[in-house]
Amino acid sequence: MSVKYLQYLKRKQIIALIVIVVIVVSAAFIASKIWQPQPEAEFSSLTLIQYKIEPEEFKMTENGTLFMVVKNKMENATIKCDYYFETHNENVKLYLGTDLLPKSGNNYTHTKFLDPKERSHLEFTVVASLDIGDHFRGYYIKVYIYVDDVFVGIGDVVFWVKRR
Repeated sequence: MSVKYLQYLKRKQIIALIVIVVIVVSAAFIASKIWQPQPEAEFSSLTLIQYKIEPEEFKMTENGTLFMVVKNKMENATIKCDYYFETHNENVKLYLGTDLLPKSGNNYTHTKFLDPKERSHLEFTVVASLDIGDHFRGYYIKVYIYVDDVFVGIGDVVFWVKRR
């Protein structure tokens, strides 16, 4: 065999070894990320107990009620909860009492401080309209929950609005 051919084989072996090392290191990194505990719900200081809308189907002339119950799991700390409600921008409005919730971008927002072990029960009024030509339409309301500026969870409800 010629010397050039042996050098060619050595280069191929080195390249193959580098590729194998990169694959093994990448697989180990991905596996470590999968088995690493997630900081969201398991270690959160807040529990989302209930998130629902009633009725799930209502007329355009009626209102729905969005119920949200959360609990501060901390023994001795007050926490700041920020709620961002994502929904259809034009057709769905959320009120707390008689006041329209403020918006941040396209999301309705609400902030509440929960005392240690406090359970908060919030009822939001949902007003929905239909586009011209729609007789029946489905909407959703997702809430993104942050505690002390750290994301802790999502709630999601679907409801239907009919013209008559």
